[in-house]
Amino acid sequence: MCKAFVAFIFSSVCSGCFQHYFKVVPVKDVAAYPTSVERGKEENRFFILHAGSNAYSITTIHVNKEKQQLELQLSKLDTPHTVYVNKPKYRVYKPSKGQSQVLTEMHLYSKDATSYALSEPLVLPIAEVSKIELVEKDVAGTTASTVFSLLGVTLGAFALLIVIVALTKSSCPFVSGYDGNDFKLQGEIYAGAIYPALKRDDYLPLQLKPLEGKLQVKISNELQERQYTDLAELWTIEHEKDVDIVPDEQGNLYSVAKGEIPSTATVNGRNVLTEVSQKDETYFPFNNEKEGGISELEVTFSKPHESKEGKLLLHLKNSYWLDYIYGELIQHMGGYFNKWSKLQKNKSAEQLVKWKNEQAIPLTIEMKTATGWKEVKTLTTVGPVAYREMAIPLNISESEGAQITLRLSSGFMFWELDRVAIDYTPARAYTVRKLKPVSAIDELGKDVSSLLLAKDNQSLNQPIPGNVATISFDANTPKSDKSLTYILHTSGYYEHVRSFKGMADIKFLKKFKEPLALSKFSMERYHQINSSLATKSKK
Repeated sequence: MCKAFVAFIFSSVCSGCFQHYFKVVPVKDVAAYPTSVERGKEENRFFILHAGSNAYSITTIHVNKEKQQLELQLSKLDTPHTVYVNKPKYRVYKPSKGQSQVLTEMHLYSKDATSYALSEPLVLPIAEVSKIELVEKDVAGTTASTVFSLLGVTLGAFALLIVIVALTKSSCPFVSGYDGNDFKLQGEIYAGAIYPALKRDDYLPLQLKPLEGKLQVKISNELQERQYTDLAELWTIEHEKDVDIVPDEQGNLYSVAKGEIPSTATVNGRNVLTEVSQKDETYFPFNNEKEGGISELEVTFSKPHESKEGKLLLHLKNSYWLDYIYGELIQHMGGYFNKWSKLQKNKSAEQLVKWKNEQAIPLTIEMKTATGWKEVKTLTTVGPVAYREMAIPLNISESEGAQITLRLSSGFMFWELDRVAIDYTPARAYTVRKLKPVSAIDELGKDVSSLLLAKDNQSLNQPIPGNVATISFDANTPKSDKSLTYILHTSGYYEHVRSFKGMADIKFLKKFKEPLALSKFSMERYHQINSSLATKSKK
């Protein structure tokens, strides 16, 4: 879980989303994993097998998990799908007219360079797949694309799995903002609100620069979901240059002038301070194993005599691993999944949140007091594509002794904490302007801004991948001695779209009625996959 690995995922998954080309960045020594192929089948992708200088169309493909092999039927590759195959690598291309077929392709590379017979079925061991490349459509719905390599970069078998999960993840709505050069993916909104009863507000800090007097934000549907956004307004906060403005989960704003890192940060007595003391994407992954399935981090801060209140600052996100684990759970529902989803819609928010809490999906923050540990806050999910800064107010007068001791806990590998700090400085003045969209142009050129003006259940519906709304707000210029912070306030929910087959695994699913079952499954699955892939990578 190194910094380079995180940077690789972020750049591969995020920065390519708004390129107007497709790009090939092959990396050697790759071991593939069946999850990517299965998701490609769900998305009706066109599969191509490369073997040396030969390329074949894969007309049928089956993943045999038990035998860890792909069972294929090959045919001759049609001309429209040779566009990417015949391009030299390490270059950037724009698809020509009539070449949009490349946008649906998934390329598998065999370590075997020999020719394959088209008349006979082919069994290809997973360990013999060196690389998978996915040609992905631009979120703006143009004829553009980016090739994301599903690659290993000598990070080890488990790191490879997470890369593949990152590229096949289920996605809450993606938000990108114009930063002066391009639209940059900056986060996800209302993560985990997968039913109408869980509809909620979200407050996402953005880095924006005006373009022709407008601040521009895109909200897009990337993957297999239906998304419903009821509100989108941009908060512009003017404040002194020597402070930052950070929101909490409810949209309350806090001025931050001096974030102090912990005196100690320990996990089962192990020092992890370097992992959580800087915004450097060297994070603590909540992967310590504890009986019961909970992973904990304990931090201490010096306690000033003159302050009774503080602001805990967390720079964090969810893990792609959590996406994978939840996906494994619902996949065991088979063809029953859609009926189950409809039944879930009849449940109250309290019932749905209760299960999440019992599975330790939220991040829980506790403070040590004279009477024991006291819960301060549970944070709902924020999504895995980008780190987010969040503030939590603390009444430090309740803390015990001469220092403040906090405990952060979640399920096994559900969160990634990049930095934790505390700010004791007094509140500083700021002013907030809440801007309504002046326009919101969807992928068909229609202005849908009227659907985003208020929480009135008149939502912007984005039911299929490729739906995108480019939202414009009037820009304003701060005073010469002030700075501006931007926060996108949205409200909405989304629904998963899945087409699982087969019977539900009732015995397996019943386990998840018990508290912490998802965290325990996460730990078990981690060890199982890591061991399996590590063994295969040595062969």
